[in-house]
Amino acid sequence: MAAQKIIYQEQLKKQEELDVRTLYILRTGEMQPERDHSLTGENTFTGSYNNGNWRDAKTGAISVL
Repeated sequence: MAAQKIIYQEQLKKQEELDVRTLYILRTGEMQPERDHSLTGENTFTGSYNNGNWRDAKTGAISVL
């Protein structure tokens, strides 16, 4: 139990450090943020995993204008 708490606290600290260094986040796989940034692509697919969304370009390409 104590080991799990230490691991959890380390993960929180890493996330906080990343948040401080992060300038901008583009949330791919979500319709409105992709529209806001004119994200386009061909043969792309979206899905979700572990409470997050993703976009995959299997045979096409994705571009942000």
